[in-house]
Amino acid sequence: MKKNLDYYMNLDYEISVKKVKPEDGGGWFAYYKDFKGIMGDGESADEALQSAQEAFKALVTVKKIDDFIAPLHITRSAFLQKAAIKEIGA
Repeated sequence: MKKNLDYYMNLDYEISVKKVKPEDGGGWFAYYKDFKGIMGDGESADEALQSAQEAFKALVTVKKIDDFIAPLHITRSAFLQKAAIKEIGA
């Protein structure tokens, strides 16, 4: 099985969604319990959940980039610079 973004997005990770008190700014807050720092917020519970899922997608993408460049011995910034130049030109 190929472990693409859809694979990771469909894993059964626990996401906590909580209402934020008005004195703390109001709205909703969501976070992945298994991944420190992967969180989102929004005006509704659904918005907060979607925001957290977008943060998780970013984490998966960065991890895939890091795994790809590890044997190349270049930094993520150097890789992204080369990819951008290849796509849009210098």
